[in-house]
Amino acid sequence: MHRRQFREIICDAEVAYAISSVVLRHHLTEAPTEQALIDLNIPRAAKVAEITRRVYFKKQSLSV
Repeated sequence: MHRRQFREIICDAEVAYAISSVVLRHHLTEAPTEQALIDLNIPRAAKVAEITRRVYFKKQSLSV
C-alpha cells in the first residue's frame, strides 16, 4: 500500500470517528451522512459515510 493511500484511509477514518457521535445522536443513515459531507466539501464523502455507518452499527451492537 502506498503511503498516500494509507494517509487517505487514516484521514477518512478520523473524520468518520469525529462525526460518529452526531450520526448516532440523529440516527442518520449512510445516504444523508454522505450528502452532508458532500455539502461540506469533504473529499471521499462516500467512503467516510461508509466508515461512519460501520462505526454506528458497531456501537449499536455493543450497547445491546
